[in-house]
Amino acid sequence: MPDAVFVDTNQLRREGAEGFFGNVAALEQLARVADLHIPAIVIEEIKWQKRRKMKTDLAKFKSNYFFQHVQADADAMEAHIEERIEELYQAAAAEIEFIECPLVEDILHLPHLQDLSLQKLAPFDLSGDKGFKDACIYLTICKFLETTDDEVFLLSNDGRLGEAFSENARVHVLKNAEAFFDIRSSYFREDYFLQRLSGAFNEEYQEDAVNIALIAQDIKSVDMNEDDEWIIAVQSEAVNFVAVVDFYSREVIEFRNV
Repeated sequence: MPDAVFVDTNQLRREGAEGFFGNVAALEQLARVADLHIPAIVIEEIKWQKRRKMKTDLAKFKSNYFFQHVQADADAMEAHIEERIEELYQAAAAEIEFIECPLVEDILHLPHLQDLSLQKLAPFDLSGDKGFKDACIYLTICKFLETTDDEVFLLSNDGRLGEAFSENARVHVLKNAEAFFDIRSSYFREDYFLQRLSGAFNEEYQEDAVNIALIAQDIKSVDMNEDDEWIIAVQSEAVNFVAVVDFYSREVIEFRNV
């Protein structure tokens, strides 16, 4: 199954009326190999960011000297703000593929939320009650963890939100989308995979009497191709080849000579 990656607002921010999400190129690549989960409160925050920006832009336009000399309906422009935000939201799925996650209204969460706030525990701010949005994201992820035994990822630059998961080994907090690929590619330098790769190579070339035992230093690079396959460059004193590996199963698809 694809990895679950939860995305915070700071990884999606895009003010204005040109598109719903920001950072689309990086997230689009990530969405090819993982499920992007966006909490509903993040969606609402993005809408409010756009609403504030568009209202500010409209106020500046209306205060301009030339506004009174053009035929423009200020009320219609005000109404258009909500229409445009809804248009952008409806088109968001065309920007990146994602799963919107509502906060489950579970009454058992309320005492937990109260304790976190009163004790100023992460994700709440140390100096006050700031952190409600982050707490909603935190609870959304906690609820998701009840449905799976897999690890999950949180894409966020928020220190307090990340700190809330500091003692949870199943949640990896990432500063950017590239960090996801760094974590997943590190698997290919672990002993278990190196033994599997060595065995597959030796079996493929047994007629040539080739017998290798790869070590981490033999893996020179790990990249992805356009077919969402891992391309692993291997070079040692004995061999120099590229292994094509399935992204999900991590099974070797083929070997290529360099």
